[in-house]
Amino acid sequence: MWRLSVPLLLLLVAASGGRSQVTRQVTVSLYTSQVDVVGELVYLSSHLKEITWVIRDSEGQLIRIAPGFQPPTKDDNGRAIVAGAIVALPCFIDTSGVCNPLPDRNMVVVSDASSTVLASTEPIYQRLLVIILDYSACNYSSSLTPDDVASTWLGPDVDGLGGVAKKFTQCSFGKFNLNATAFQSITVRASCTKEAIDQCSWWATYHIGDEGAVKLLGTNVFSTFTHYAYVLPPKMKQHCPWDGLALIPGNQIWLQSDRTNIESAGTIMQETIHSYGLWHSWRNGREYEDYSTPMGRGDACPNAAETSRLGWSTAVAGGDAIDSSFLTEPGVPMSFDLPATYITDDGTYLRVKPDWLPTYNDARSVSRNLYLALRVNKSGDAKLGSEFVNKVNIHEVNAALENGVSDGSYAIYKDRKITLIGLVTALSRLDLNAYKLSVYGGSWVGNDTLRVHLCRYEVTPLECPPLGRLEVLPPPPSPRSPPSPRPPPNPRPPRRPPVPPKPPARQPESPPPQPWPSPPSPTPSPPPPQPWPSPPSPTPSPPPPQPWPSPPSPTPSPPPPQPWPSPPSPTPSPPPPQPWPSPPSPTPSSPPPPQPRPSPPSPTPSPPPPQPWPSPPSPTPSSPPPPQPRPSPPSPTPSPPPPQPWPSPPSPAPSPPPRSPRKPPSPRARRAAARASAGRRRRPA
Repeated sequence: MWRLSVPLLLLLVAASGGRSQVTRQVTVSLYTSQVDVVGELVYLSSHLKEITWVIRDSEGQLIRIAPGFQPPTKDDNGRAIVAGAIVALPCFIDTSGVCNPLPDRNMVVVSDASSTVLASTEPIYQRLLVIILDYSACNYSSSLTPDDVASTWLGPDVDGLGGVAKKFTQCSFGKFNLNATAFQSITVRASCTKEAIDQCSWWATYHIGDEGAVKLLGTNVFSTFTHYAYVLPPKMKQHCPWDGLALIPGNQIWLQSDRTNIESAGTIMQETIHSYGLWHSWRNGREYEDYSTPMGRGDACPNAAETSRLGWSTAVAGGDAIDSSFLTEPGVPMSFDLPATYITDDGTYLRVKPDWLPTYNDARSVSRNLYLALRVNKSGDAKLGSEFVNKVNIHEVNAALENGVSDGSYAIYKDRKITLIGLVTALSRLDLNAYKLSVYGGSWVGNDTLRVHLCRYEVTPLECPPLGRLEVLPPPPSPRSPPSPRPPPNPRPPRRPPVPPKPPARQPESPPPQPWPSPPSPTPSPPPPQPWPSPPSPTPSPPPPQPWPSPPSPTPSPPPPQPWPSPPSPTPSPPPPQPWPSPPSPTPSSPPPPQPRPSPPSPTPSPPPPQPWPSPPSPTPSSPPPPQPRPSPPSPTPSPPPPQPWPSPPSPAPSPPPRSPRKPPSPRARRAAARASAGRRRRPA
């Protein structure tokens, strides 16, 4: 609300001389004269370094204070000037509606911030209006419909039992809710302005959104809402340096419509909670880096330092202000049972005020309080990061702003710089040397309930007892029998050694040898000699001869193979020798023919035939020629025996064969001899 300074107003009326002129003069003075802007002092959390201060008047209108303005710590009456206080600021209002504070006039506190804080414990039910801005006229169309937005806030059934509404109800245990019946979302199609589009002005967006909403709903309906959210088109992200905005304290938030904003419960929760005075959460010296809370970058419930400020949780009995009056002696621990924060809102955290530190109450230093709470990923914390699950989360906050020490005021909306500094698991210990405090994670004593021990020390953590004296530690894990050397992974049955190639594998080269390797033992070598002594009797084991004819060749017609099938007939007539040349060797009767046969079976030296030859001394028959053919048949007669020695190299017989083969006379010689003998016989006649 703008309020003209009384002296100036009287002066203007006196100088005007008439009503109409006074009205004109007053209208002009609004832009060129001093006015007192009265309302609640708030600031815009733009996620940027610069803070924009705003005054919200009694009608809910926002009056911007010129950039660079920083309110003094106190007014002329010594009252603290903080966000949330009702103030009056003398300033000039320029043509754009910005308040430019007068250099010689100070802000005055009309009412303290504490009076604006909701002291009632009654549950909150926000009546929220979401305004979707659509700048189709300049190609900045909205990507969301009112139904999309309703589902995001209230859940798929739009009943408040899902979406962001469910998250708020779970985290606050019913203390903070969205009124699903009153909730409404609309689309406002507005004309494009340079300030709204190119400059992404939050103030222009707010004005365009409200004016459009009033036209659609009417003033009466519009005024029934307690909170407002403005959702920008997706293409606006390229012009806006922020993801979300909120007034602290306030009832208006601004959101981008991309995945990390409107579609993230964490972002909506962060901007909404800003309206109740909370800032961002830190870690490792970085703002936003606490992923255990939506006030950082998390998607779970706020941490204990935040829920306690919002009134959503209370401390464990006797654990709200643990100081030297509780931890009276160094080295003497105190124990508490902490239930996980998702279980209940009553008795879920410990707050430590380390006043045993000499700097704790020193105004020249920044002292800190500590918050300890057990987090488990269930209910509202279902999406809590694994790093924080089943652990005591420890945060520190600015003690001066929390204890009401600063300037004698309770700075509820100032940034306490909540920072995550440690995590403690069950049966472990963390020494916080900066606070001369040891924190022990004890045993689980109930359903998601952990016993916690605190012990302060003066110089060294060794003053505090070891964890083993406070908890019955489980026996050291019996040296895991060296991980029971996994039975060798069922050693694959050793590959069957390649079946050694049957020694007679070479023999397959020629048909004759194939039958020979079949005899398992080469020992039958002795038998061959036995048949030799009785070559005349062709009867020895006729079966053996049969394999012979079969390997070399199916016994040809009886005439040529007569020597083979009919080995018994020792009397070879001259004709039989003739057929011999046709077979593998030209001289059937002579030993040479058998040699060619062994050669085909294998290149092995001394084919079996030679063995039979050394024994042919039996060619005693009437004439040498006939006996020689007989030796060839006898070779078949020993059949198996001779072949067996062949595969078995032990038979040294091979060497003699070459000597024995007295090359019998060739067929021609025989014929000549026959003729000669015939002639001799005739002569005597």
